[in-house]
Amino acid sequence: MNNLFEKYHNYKLQELLELKQGAVRPRTSKTKEKIWLDHLLTFNESGPFSITNAEKSWLKYQLSQDKFIPMLTAETRDKLEEWLQDTKSTEYSIFITEKAHPGEKMVQDDKFLNLCRKIIQLQKGMRISFVIRDGKQYEGISGIPYQLQFSMSKHKWYLLWLPVKNEEARIMSTPLCNVLEIEMCNIVGYDNYIEEIEMQINNNKKWVTIQFSAKDFPDEEDRILFAFSCFEKNVKYNEQEETYDITLWYQQDERGYILQKIRFLGRRVKIIAPDNMRQRMLETCQGALKKYNQ
Repeated sequence: MNNLFEKYHNYKLQELLELKQGAVRPRTSKTKEKIWLDHLLTFNESGPFSITNAEKSWLKYQLSQDKFIPMLTAETRDKLEEWLQDTKSTEYSIFITEKAHPGEKMVQDDKFLNLCRKIIQLQKGMRISFVIRDGKQYEGISGIPYQLQFSMSKHKWYLLWLPVKNEEARIMSTPLCNVLEIEMCNIVGYDNYIEEIEMQINNNKKWVTIQFSAKDFPDEEDRILFAFSCFEKNVKYNEQEETYDITLWYQQDERGYILQKIRFLGRRVKIIAPDNMRQRMLETCQGALKKYNQ
């Protein structure tokens, strides 16, 4: 059975591939969740990515699970439940048993997940108490929560937020597992703080351009674009050379992840700019080769 979210990614890949014909997607003010929901409902009606009854049954089962509740807004849940009302839910727990994962820590930091999400949606401020890596504790710091991020590598939720008492304050990324208490409050000048956060994020953005030859690897387009589907990007297609130039924008702390993705794709892609990323890739590859030359 094809995975429901893989179909969504394939739908987005199709949009990217259309860029080489000059297709431009209109801008939208919708949230990512609403865009995802619109696409999901479109799949059910027409197009090459129609949804099977088994996939709808799986989705209905997931909606019934308590751990799924924080992932969607009430409005989205209601729409999905209405859409799936004639679908029979399969009780997967009857024939699927999840055994313990040795050495793997479960996500235990979702205590404040719903509260953080609610504060962000209501466009409010907060007072937060938390500890940092060396054990030092901060209490009642006023701030603006901006975004919740989940790290797949560290298996943790992070809260991206801006302290408001210091004019020179920088954006902080705090693991929810380090949070001791969060209280919602009103903060004057909310919109100005959001502009400051977005300006800092844009100023901290880095970029890299990689090249992929469709002529040398004619059946790898989907795989390459899928590998970088989670990043903001611009794709240019050179018809004469049959190459894609893919420019990715990322935050500084995502640099290692970008390089890991590129190494994983091997000869299929190469970094063409900037020079510091080319040099860093060269250093990491040379370091790996030394292990085999000893």
